Amino acid sequence: MHIQIKMRDMMFINYAVPPERLRPIVPEQFELDLVIINDSSSAFISAVAFKNEDIKAGRLPLPEYDQINYRAYILHGEERAVYFFDMNVNSRVIATGTNVLGLPVDYEEIEIAARADEEKAGELQVSVTSSGPQGLAAEVLVSETSSRQPADLSTEFFTERPVGYVKAPAGGLLKVVVEHERISARSATAESARALFFEALGLLSEEESRNPHSILYVRETLFNTSPPALMLF
Repeated sequence: MHIQIKMRDMMFINYAVPPERLRPIVPEQFELDLVIINDSSSAFISAVAFKNEDIKAGRLPLPEYDQINYRAYILHGEERAVYFFDMNVNSRVIATGTNVLGLPVDYEEIEIAARADEEKAGELQVSVTSSGPQGLAAEVLVSETSSRQPADLSTEFFTERPVGYVKAPAGGLLKVVVEHERISARSATAESARALFFEALGLLSEEESRNPHSILYVRETLFNTSPPALMLF
């Protein structure tokens, strides 16, 4: 079954972490995709929040919904990929349907909103909140004067990852492959941020959680995918 989804108001809330923190909770089949920052190696994790709209999955009528993924950046051989720790949506229908397909997606109350500043042309305020005890909260400003992406890596490091892996409920790993045109991402400024999920995993302290390495914003992009395949390795 072919699935096409329009993703809107996508935020990449990115954190640099010491590799020794991340290594124990990423399956040993994968290498961490490391970046040299200030003469030392850093691994990266992201909370990625977005709205799913205009969903086409055969003849099935599917509701629009908001989603948050928590992921790490990895290598599988020469393949640049992501490893998903957790995936949450604010639609019980979608959560149930993806579980039937074998994909571990949980229900959570999520709200993503984008508001243009009528007094400041070109400025956009984007927010995400989720309800759980390990939720995500962020207020992001997108403008011509937003912070630039740090020079230590490109936006493509985060956005151009066509393959994702996640632990299957019954064992093994699921592989998700997506197709999309090159994503046009803008650097943004975090006015506030807190990723409690990463704090609970021991990957970030509260102070680190409040100070992301970088923020990227994508107004709209089209993704094509298919149900995940089980990889027994």
